Amino acid sequence: SLFIVRCALGRQAYVTVLTTTDYLEGVLVLNYSLRQAGAKYPLVVLCGEDLPRSVNDTLTASGIEVHPVASIPNPSPSKDRQPHWNTTCTKLRIFGLDFEKVIYVDADMLVCTNLDLLFSKPHLSAVNAGGQLPRLRDWIDLNSGLMVVEPSAPLLREMLQKVGQLPVKDHGDQSFLHCYYPDWPKREDLHLAHKYNLFS
Repeated sequence: SLFIVRCALGRQAYVTVLTTTDYLEGVLVLNYSLRQAGAKYPLVVLCGEDLPRSVNDTLTASGIEVHPVASIPNPSPSKDRQPHWNTTCTKLRIFGLDFEKVIYVDADMLVCTNLDLLFSKPHLSAVNAGGQLPRLRDWIDLNSGLMVVEPSAPLLREMLQKVGQLPVKDHGDQSFLHCYYPDWPKREDLHLAHKYNLFS
């Protein structure tokens, strides 16, 4: 089963990804909101290789741990999309981190309450965010904006082999995960309450 992963020995952390300077302020606000909520675990930012050194300096000065990573290009790049879209698959790097468990949180999210209890949830716990809205009642798949992940190097290697191969809808990281974990909608034990990922 794709849901069986080996836990790497290591620590726990909140993780987000930054591949363009557009989301730098969002990362700083995310870190601030985690601290205000009393988060016990640090925020680690996976920074794309094309970011200027000043971004790393700003994050470090705010007490944020920076992990430089090689960007994973979108298999279907487009000039008509926002710049971050063409490196959105870089988010998959979280699945290969040398951590026991991470809570991935998108850089445009604001944490309003302590999320530390999510570290007790199983791999790929997430929200079918949007499913609580009447116009999106047919939403059954996970939203990759907030996920519980137990990383492993073999898992990431297998994922990277399938980037550009799976029949995804839009070649984004979320659509990729829908194809990679097709049984997620049936796994009720992995479904988090909607309060953990709300549209505002």
